[in-house]
Amino acid sequence: LWVAAAPCGGVCGLVFAFSWHASEVLRDAKPTMPTATQETQAAIEVERRVRKRHLGKSETGLRPALHESLRRLFSLPRLPANPYFFVATALSAYSTHGHSRKDVWSVTDEEVLDELEDVTLVDGGNGQTCKLNRFSDAWGLPHVLRATDRAGLTDIKTLLRRFPPALYPKTAKQVDTRNAECVFQALLSLQEGCLHRRKYQGAPARIGLRVDVVVDAPTIAEGLQTFVGYIDDTCEGVAKASEAHTVRGVLLMPGASNWGSDAKSARRAQWWSQQKMRTEQRGFDIAVKRATSSHHKVAMECIVQCPVPPEFLDGHYGTAASAARERAGSGSTASATKTMVTHLSVRVYFTFHYRVKTRKGVAPTATHYATLPFESMYTGVFLEQSAVVAYGDMYGGAVAPTSPLVLKNNVERMMKIGLSAMRSDDMPRALRMAVLVLLLRGDLGWSDGDDPPEQNSVDFHREKAFCDLIRSTNSSACWLFNVANEAKTLERCFGGDHSVTKTPGNSQSLTRHLTHLHQRMDDFMKQACRRDFGLEPLREMASDVLLGAIRLCERGGTGLTNPETSRNMSHHCVRALEKAKLLMTVVALTRSQEHQLMRPHMALVQAGAFGLNLIEKSESHGSDVDAQIDAAIDLAVARKKKRRARRARLKLKETEAGILRKKSWFSRRKGVGSSSDDSSDDEQTKKTTLLSIFAKQKEEVKQDRGGLSKHGGIPLVDPRAQRPTEKELDVVWQRVYEVVAASVCLDTKSSNRWMRKHRYVPPRFNNAAMLLQYVTDARLDETLHGVLVNAMQPPLIKNPFPEAVARLRATGHQFDVSFHLSGYGLSQ
Repeated sequence: LWVAAAPCGGVCGLVFAFSWHASEVLRDAKPTMPTATQETQAAIEVERRVRKRHLGKSETGLRPALHESLRRLFSLPRLPANPYFFVATALSAYSTHGHSRKDVWSVTDEEVLDELEDVTLVDGGNGQTCKLNRFSDAWGLPHVLRATDRAGLTDIKTLLRRFPPALYPKTAKQVDTRNAECVFQALLSLQEGCLHRRKYQGAPARIGLRVDVVVDAPTIAEGLQTFVGYIDDTCEGVAKASEAHTVRGVLLMPGASNWGSDAKSARRAQWWSQQKMRTEQRGFDIAVKRATSSHHKVAMECIVQCPVPPEFLDGHYGTAASAARERAGSGSTASATKTMVTHLSVRVYFTFHYRVKTRKGVAPTATHYATLPFESMYTGVFLEQSAVVAYGDMYGGAVAPTSPLVLKNNVERMMKIGLSAMRSDDMPRALRMAVLVLLLRGDLGWSDGDDPPEQNSVDFHREKAFCDLIRSTNSSACWLFNVANEAKTLERCFGGDHSVTKTPGNSQSLTRHLTHLHQRMDDFMKQACRRDFGLEPLREMASDVLLGAIRLCERGGTGLTNPETSRNMSHHCVRALEKAKLLMTVVALTRSQEHQLMRPHMALVQAGAFGLNLIEKSESHGSDVDAQIDAAIDLAVARKKKRRARRARLKLKETEAGILRKKSWFSRRKGVGSSSDDSSDDEQTKKTTLLSIFAKQKEEVKQDRGGLSKHGGIPLVDPRAQRPTEKELDVVWQRVYEVVAASVCLDTKSSNRWMRKHRYVPPRFNNAAMLLQYVTDARLDETLHGVLVNAMQPPLIKNPFPEAVARLRATGHQFDVSFHLSGYGLSQ
């Protein structure tokens, strides 16, 4: 009745009541179970997201690393025929950066800047001498003290006190025993090793010292004789201190200001061994006097045996300390007092400073030979306050360390040393000079972190590049490079003209050093191989040769002591150390190159510190110019000798024929005046033009890299220059990689011509089609697909880079074999 009475409203109310009842029923009911297809799709989606996250930037970073590696491959100016080794190198560089909490590249910029030392100005003297804050064993200029480490300097000073007394002279004035009228003062400064950081680098294999000998004498001849006598006493003092030490000799080498280039200076160098110095004492004295008067360098090289604690050799990368505790067998107390024997290569530079001594007193200033003003303070530190005060006093008050000309000349010298170290692959020295030059500028490395620059600004990238430079000096590459130099020093102890005498004590020390050198090298190489399996064969080779040498030496070095087997055993040890040194150097330089590939800003700043713009010129630019200048000068000298010989022959013929010619200097007629013809005049004109051209090029190069004020136009070094673009950064790392560029590359021009001729694709797609065909022919896409699939297989590992790099290197070797067998045909 109710529905009939209100048909419309009743129907609506009934429908509403039914829908409300149905919704309540559905709410109480259980949800519908998904089908098998939906479950499979959901599981696939979850797995896809997990794998994507695992390969993404938030976890392993393999996918963006592969993307960047391919981008770099395709941006090369010359595409290698075998792309696998380039991609493997790029991935290996990614695997060595930031994948470990102990890695130096995971340290933040704030921590890097906090580790730099604070400098305090010292009252008195010239007013510009500084010392470390609350530390009294380092004195010098602020830019050097800022980069030092007080713990490392303490270790170095402790080490120097264990050296022979002749290598650590006293600062007090001494009277020459040969001439009572002469008084000398030896001022010792630490050069190579002043930036040593024990936390990361372990013990330095090379130590560079400089002794500024200030002589007060009536005449310069007497002063030079006192200087030569001090060098003789130092050499004999090291040799007589112990039979475990060996003196290689004294080197007399002219500086670059005396000759056109470093190659000329090296050819003019004189080497006096200790035996030659003893047999020809008078000749050695005359040679040193002439060299000093001509402003030549005088340096002594020796090898010193010294006991050191295991922690001093350990650093941050080796395991010498922990291994010593394990091998001691009596707990940590027994290993705490145990020392390890090591041999250090020491080079001592001697510099002569002369002050006139009269009845009225001594002159206030000195005359300096073969040195720039305040040269010792620009590249090193003094360990005694009295030494730095005496060093500054001999220059007087007219010259200061920060005088414009003093600053310019010293900076040019530092830049030249750094550029030479870059070309000779002396990585620690190049990094040390770059850090010192950038700190000397005053606009990098002095921030205390209170007011950081704005993110992604030019100043931000400059500071970050400088922090990367500091990280590179503390990296494992420098540590292994030091170990390679240690192997080189030990090699000289075993064999050669300056090897140590194989007494029982020396043989035991050499064997002990060889043993712990192998242990530390093997420990680090294992760590390097975990990052890159391609280095495993190098580690095995180095370990095998060193183990063979250790077995030949026998227990306690008895194989070296026996006269019948000593020579043969020493020869085998020299060969083993030479091979191990080469393998370690290869790994160290590979790691250093990976750092620069990953940090192009750092490579740009390091080269820019030496006045070299990697965007415009490569590292070998300056050396090429020097080589051209040397070749032009040699050619001119050879032509001059030929003209003289021709004139002598002509004069001899005329004399035999009885012809007497008038000497007319102004006549140009043939047969009158000079015997040189027009062709010789033309040659003289060409020679003059050639020399002027090369001299102009050398002057341009010198202007490009001279002084702090001539860094204009280099990004991240000159504050006025704009930030480098991505394309310019690609050029920078390509300059770094070009030293190992592939020998067989694709001819992209002929490929483009072939595509245009055959109308392979539309013209605007030629480059893309060429790259696609290149990847397909090399089967790079299939290999990368296999790498990614293998990396995503469960169980998922935290670091998939080593296996990916190993797979790429293995495929690269297979590609090389098939590529050579097919006659260098990529399509086959």
